[in-house]
Amino acid sequence: MAIIATCEQVNKSYQKPVFKQMDLRIESGKIIALLGENGCGKTTLLKLLAGLSYPDSGRISLVEATDRFSLRTRIAYLSDHNLLPGHFTIDAVVNYHADLFANFNKQKAYDILAYMHISDYNQQIKSLSKGLLERVNISLIFAMDAMLYLLDEPLSGVDMLAREQMLNGLLQFVDEFSTVIIATHMIAEVEFLADEIIMVKNGDIAYHLASDVIRTDYGCSIADFYKQVYGGQS
Repeated sequence: MAIIATCEQVNKSYQKPVFKQMDLRIESGKIIALLGENGCGKTTLLKLLAGLSYPDSGRISLVEATDRFSLRTRIAYLSDHNLLPGHFTIDAVVNYHADLFANFNKQKAYDILAYMHISDYNQQIKSLSKGLLERVNISLIFAMDAMLYLLDEPLSGVDMLAREQMLNGLLQFVDEFSTVIIATHMIAEVEFLADEIIMVKNGDIAYHLASDVIRTDYGCSIADFYKQVYGGQS
């Protein structure tokens, strides 16, 4: 697999340092679970990769993985806060995205919404439950034709069956050459689909490992490995 994103000696601070001399390499065609304690920098890392925040020093670069990405927008970013206008209907939001983003596939959006068991497109965004809103946001993100999908806590507020449906949808609707990074505390939920894990701790990438390496070399699940690294704290 080709390298599609790199972080080199990245420093980032707000009131206090978040990252110190952080290095990272992201390959194409991966599903990656981004793990760490609250406030460790997971959201900051996603925003840095998305170009929504900039390092104080160091370098972040995105590289086209293959020719198939030459006409594609590189990044699709899902915030942990809803950014959809409350007075819009679901149908209006889909049409808005189709007008705004050249890489947005309108028919695919409706296909994913149907997969998520959403059929009433006249519902206003402000009337949706948190779980239903998450499913709408996920549908819109997956309908983007992107090289790198960055999802910040997409499973929060979603019941168990809906989480399973959303994750299975990820496997079904995301291109095999694209990479998905999911920041989450629900480790057990993503264990079955994560090719790799990235663990953030003390201003750096503590671990960036293939999931199979954790199971074979460390002899444990990702959830148990997390407990070893963070001492069971979250």
